[in-house]
Parts: sequence; structure tokens; C-alpha cells
Amino acid sequence: MGKEPVAADDRRSAIADFCREIETYLCRKNDGHLIRVTGPSFDLVAGWATRGVPLKVACAGIDRCFERYYRKGRGAVR
Repeated sequence: MGKEPVAADDRRSAIADFCREIETYLCRKNDGHLIRVTGPSFDLVAGWATRGVPLKVACAGIDRCFERYYRKGRGAVR
């Protein structure tokens, strides 16, 4: 029974680390301007971490989103 909280703490820590890595990557993509992963965005990114989406794959998706944004030249990054 004592191992369950440790495993849960490790999982939460891994999710938090993944979200911080995504924030760092978004900051670099956004010319150094901070983008926080909070609220519904946190839930989305935490879901990626929970499902085991590799950071490299998540960053590739972010790259595609930014490419579409800059190709259009307007609108919000979605």
C-alpha cells in the first residue's frame, strides 16, 4: 500500500515536467514570449503526457500549428 502514493506522485511529477517542457518549447516558438499551459490547455497537454505521447511528437504538432498560422498570416494559433 505504501508504494501507491509514490507511484501517483511520480506520475504527477512526470506530467508536470512534460507540461513545463511544452511551455518552454512554446516560449521558444513564440520569440521568447511566455505562454502558460493552464486550464483547458493544461488538461489537453496533461492528457498527452498520460497517454505517453512523446515530447518530440507533441513538438512536431506545435510546429505544424505555427506553420499554418504563419502561412495564413492572421488569426490565432489553435
